[in-house]
Amino acid sequence: MSPEHDSAAARPRPPVPGPPAGAPGGADATAPAVPDLVADVDARLEGLSERAVAEHVAVLDEVHRTLQDALAALDEA
Repeated sequence: MSPEHDSAAARPRPPVPGPPAGAPGGADATAPAVPDLVADVDARLEGLSERAVAEHVAVLDEVHRTLQDALAALDEA
């Protein structure tokens, strides 16, 4: 690698600001926080390997619906 490439990679990037609180596209108070949503989905999937295969579809459908709803809430915000 060239020295120019190394120095560019080491250069810190400025933070990317998010939308101001209450602005369109900001966080919706009714939508779950991302860490909460991820923890919830993770908890639902955690015991999947111990369930009967016939139960997998219902769990995966529920998780998929939860994630779709969260994405739709972001689009509406």
